[in-house]
Amino acid sequence: AIENAWLYEKSWAHSKKMEELSMTDSLTGLYNRRHFYRRLKEEMARAKRQGHAVSLLVVDLDNLKEYNDAFGHLKGDEALRGVARAINASIRHDVDNGFRYGGDEFAVVLPYSGAGEAAEVAERLRKTFEDYVFEGTSLSIGLAELGYGEEVDDLVTRADTAMYVAKNSGGNRVHVAEKSA
Repeated sequence: AIENAWLYEKSWAHSKKMEELSMTDSLTGLYNRRHFYRRLKEEMARAKRQGHAVSLLVVDLDNLKEYNDAFGHLKGDEALRGVARAINASIRHDVDNGFRYGGDEFAVVLPYSGAGEAAEVAERLRKTFEDYVFEGTSLSIGLAELGYGEEVDDLVTRADTAMYVAKNSGGNRVHVAEKSA
């Protein structure tokens, strides 16, 4: 019986570790894109049920290709990990979640945060990353607050579009999307 209990506990711990690995980006330690969509849907449903705000940040690491060309891909990986560190340093733990969306793009889900509070988080994130001094890089951040009747793809598109406005305006800035009608 003791051996069975030990084997069960070992098996359970292994399955929890495998579940965690399947949700986590191996380079940055942030949650991955697949887990992003699951969490965003959950938070949007909760926000709609409970009548509170939820905001989304889409974050792009500016000039990563040029940084890689100048310093090498290992240094580029350090810059990506730097974005993850800046995200973790800028969010409320056990409330907000950071994700590696893909390549040099990241996302942050901010439950219980309207556009004003989310803009403060975004600016704190941008400045925190700036302090890490990855020469020639910066963050362009798009922000969108969930609008009435909005679906997941709509919110992601608005935040992503806002990020491109920030990036095309010179980068190293935050752009807040117009609230959905």
